[in-house]
Amino acid sequence: MPGAVVDPGEVAVADRGLRRVSAGRQRKRRGAPGTRLARKGILKPAPGYPIDMAGTIEVLVPGGNATPGPPLGPELGPTPVDVQAVVQEINDETAAFDGTEVPVTVEYDDDGSFSIDVGVPPTAELIKDEAGFETGSGEPQETFVADLTVEQVKQIAEQKHSDLLAYDLKNAAKEVVGTCTSLGVTIEGNDPREFKELIDAGEYDDVFAEEVEA
Repeated sequence: MPGAVVDPGEVAVADRGLRRVSAGRQRKRRGAPGTRLARKGILKPAPGYPIDMAGTIEVLVPGGNATPGPPLGPELGPTPVDVQAVVQEINDETAAFDGTEVPVTVEYDDDGSFSIDVGVPPTAELIKDEAGFETGSGEPQETFVADLTVEQVKQIAEQKHSDLLAYDLKNAAKEVVGTCTSLGVTIEGNDPREFKELIDAGEYDDVFAEEVEA
């Protein structure tokens, strides 16, 4: 009210109250130690608050030839794992792919423990690696760039079987042949479309028979 006399002590109390509210909002906005913001690394938690360092990394690496450099190094560097140990295990697990790009998932925990899950390269990459070429045909129905043996088709089918929709090795091989068709790769000198007809006719049942029965 106009002309009202305000006790200076009340002003001081009111002022302190406003400051306490302001400071409280500031702490909430920044994230107190142990909050979600702190766990994300935006703030450094106070001693005694746990830090969640578990996580998952997905990368493509050359089979058997991963290094502590990119793409693994920058991803693993901030984690608690032994980078060299991860690289060594990845190379052991992917040695069979010898240079072919392989999808790898690394899951790690706060204590530095980790597990590795190795995927299978795309069928086209396995065919290119097996046949020794880098680029498929621009006219795959007319121009062929390489040739595979039936044993090479079988090997690729075995590698990809778990990732394909096929329920047995024979049908997995047919899916590999389908990719050969799009790349312009013959099989045993045959157009891949003709080779697929030979598989359907039972021409190569002896090659796949044991795996189908298993």
